[in-house]
Amino acid sequence: MKDLKALQLILGPDKRNPCFCLYVDAAKKDLHVYYGLELLEVVPNDHRSPAYRLLGARLYNAGLGVRTLEAVFGLDRKMLRKWGLALRSGGSEVVARASPASVQTTP
Repeated sequence: MKDLKALQLILGPDKRNPCFCLYVDAAKKDLHVYYGLELLEVVPNDHRSPAYRLLGARLYNAGLGVRTLEAVFGLDRKMLRKWGLALRSGGSEVVARASPASVQTTP
């Protein structure tokens, strides 16, 4: 039997996002990404983590509302856009340049 964890919903489905749900675990260490009812991935809940940044970029590219992503990720819309466009370019060096050591967070 799988180890069940308590998860809190931080991004649910809506008109612009009918499929993706994000949950944070009880310790607030990981984000769990569900596509429908299937677990898609688990990433660290840390804005410095490359997996966290790439998740924000993928959701931006998937067309989720930027205001919603800003609120959930605590990141500036310009940064989300920059990462999304870098991810679309396909070049790892472009993605690396778009991900500075210091990340702008929204207040």
